[in-house]
Formats: sequence, structure tokens, C-alpha cells
Amino acid sequence: MTNRLRILIVEDIEQDVELILYQLRKEEINFVHSHAKNKSEYIKSLNSFNADIILSDYNMPSFTGIDALQIAKENFSEIPFIIVTGSINEEIAVDCIKQGAWDYVIKEHIVRLVPALKNALKLKDQKLEKHKAQSKLIKSELKYRLIACNINDMISKHNLEGEFEFVSPSSYNLLGYEPNELTGRSIYDFSHPDDIEIIKANHSQII
Repeated sequence: MTNRLRILIVEDIEQDVELILYQLRKEEINFVHSHAKNKSEYIKSLNSFNADIILSDYNMPSFTGIDALQIAKENFSEIPFIIVTGSINEEIAVDCIKQGAWDYVIKEHIVRLVPALKNALKLKDQKLEKHKAQSKLIKSELKYRLIACNINDMISKHNLEGEFEFVSPSSYNLLGYEPNELTGRSIYDFSHPDDIEIIKANHSQII
């Protein structure tokens, strides 16, 4: 980690904050941190600190880790959120994960904190790369459809079974079928019986 990691700690007990900071320093994590003791401080830090990761206690007076998690999910869902708590049973732990926590660490086993933190950041990077790839694919698909919908030639996209997934509007002028009449149907439904075997052989070769 060449850049300083920005860690938002949500914890009402100062000693537990020191415990977390001690473990991070012990593992030589290069970081800066912001500490929120209550809901108002937490919301303020979310909007101003630009955290890379959130470490939150589960039980706090009038404010819980699940509350903090739900607030983060609303506008900062890309930030990894780890529950760091004094005690937690298996049922609560499972619920935290279902609610969207990326991991949880028991303070009695604080040595798990840094591995959990690194794993969450790695997962964050993977999700970001996946999102970038999906965005690139969507842009490519939109460009492809824009071209296909504005030329006279018929362009179609099929799945591996030979069913139409996309058909350009020119299908009506060329075949007499609207695109929605072709979508979901097989290319073989519109082939001459004498040509089907040749088409299937060519289709199989292309696949």
C-alpha cells in the first residue's frame, strides 16, 4: 500500500479505538484515520473524510453497527465495511453479512483485523475492475446497436443455440418481419429446409 489508507473507525470506547490503532501500526499499515463516536459524527466523516474502508463496532449507545452499515450502503456502497466487535454470536454474524458487511472481526481475535482489511480491499479492487469492464461492455453494446439500427443491412445477434437475441430494424424491409417477431426465435425457422444442414454445419464451425 503505497498511498496512505484512509480508515474511518466508528467506536464509542476510546480504549477499543486504541486497540484497533495499535494492531494496524503493529502490522505496519500506512494509514490515516477518522474517529466517529456517534451517528452525527459518523455521517459527517462519511461526507468529508473520503474513507477507503470503515471499521465499526456492533453495539453502541443509541446507534448500532447495522445502523452505520445501512447509512453507508445508501450512498457509499463501494466502501468496504467491517464489523469489529467485542462479542458476537454466529446468528448475528451471519445477519451482518446478509445485511451487507464485508467481514467481521472479534476484538478478542484482533489479529484477524489486518488480514480481513486486506481481503476487503482486494475484493473492492476486483469489484471496481468488474464494474469498469461492465461499463466498457455496455458502451460497446450501445455503439454496436447504434450502428446496427442506422444501416440498411440486417444485423442480428444470436446465442449459441441459434436464437435471435437482437435484430436490427432493417429486418422488416428485407424479410417482412419486425425485430420483435424474430427475437427469441431460431434462425432455422427462417431457413429453407434444403439449406438447414449447411447452415448448422457453418454455425457449429463458427462456434
